[in-house]
Amino acid sequence: MIRLYSQLFTVLVVDDEPLVRNLLRNLLEKQREYHVLTAASGEEALRLSRESADTIDMLITDFEMGKMNGIQLYTRLAKERPGTAVLFVSADAQCPRCGKLQASFPDKVIEVVDRTPGSAS
Repeated sequence: MIRLYSQLFTVLVVDDEPLVRNLLRNLLEKQREYHVLTAASGEEALRLSRESADTIDMLITDFEMGKMNGIQLYTRLAKERPGTAVLFVSADAQCPRCGKLQASFPDKVIEVVDRTPGSAS
């Protein structure tokens, strides 16, 4: 199947861990349905978003990053690009911010999925 570049979904992947960021980029690009932008920080992600003429269909972001966490990033990005979907990810099994998601976004559907060994989810 041949897809035109303009028909691809644009995903912005943000994670301060290069291994995670590259893994997500590679997985998405193998589907040949996604144009993937990557950033190592919230600040870099906002800069890329502002420089990109493409619609950013989805943000995949880590919770915990340097100066700006994932919630702060999404809050700022959503003001500039309303309608952007978001998927928050964390390698931290305890994830202290996970419980704050519903309070931060009361009008959104929030589901926490725990995939740690021995979890019931």
